[in-house]
Amino acid sequence: GTTTISAWAYIDGGLTWVNTGKVIDKYYLSDDDYLTTSTLTNTVDNQATGIFDITADGFYNFYNLWKSAPTIFNNAGLLEKTAGTGTINFYATVNNSGSVTASAGILELDGGGTLGGSIGATGAGEIAFGGGSFGLGGTSRTIANAVGLVGGTVAIASGLTLTLPGAVTWAGGDVAGPGTLTTTGTTTISAWAY
Repeated sequence: GTTTISAWAYIDGGLTWVNTGKVIDKYYLSDDDYLTTSTLTNTVDNQATGIFDITADGFYNFYNLWKSAPTIFNNAGLLEKTAGTGTINFYATVNNSGSVTASAGILELDGGGTLGGSIGATGAGEIAFGGGSFGLGGTSRTIANAVGLVGGTVAIASGLTLTLPGAVTWAGGDVAGPGTLTTTGTTTISAWAY
């Protein structure tokens, strides 16, 4: 089935949400936001058949206002941003074994996680890393097309390589070794880069 989010929605209290269909997200989806202060972690399991499609910008998803009930987004399906020219802030910890992409605007991952599966933008889209700590999931990775390094840490373990063949905007954030970072496209460093 299809779930459409077009008004402010909250998840809390250790909820597990299993998605096997399509979520069309047009507005805020918060966790632990003003209503309660649960300390239980919320989990979204986007199954292999699941699509979580963000179709607007200028808002955030899974923001943890009270810093007490984080959300884990386990993505075996498709997490995508397909409309708008601005930024969506995605605060859940993303553990990806499926696909993460943006074909329009910026999908900014702000909660850290594991960068398995396929990750990369298409068209006018950009994948940005804005907060948290990201690992490569034990395998060398390529993140296609436009990438923004604007906060957080991307950790490259020993013996692994992160290849960024597209345009890279490095405006903060940390890329840490002891692995290898390879940039083959245009890289613009416009703020502190570690």
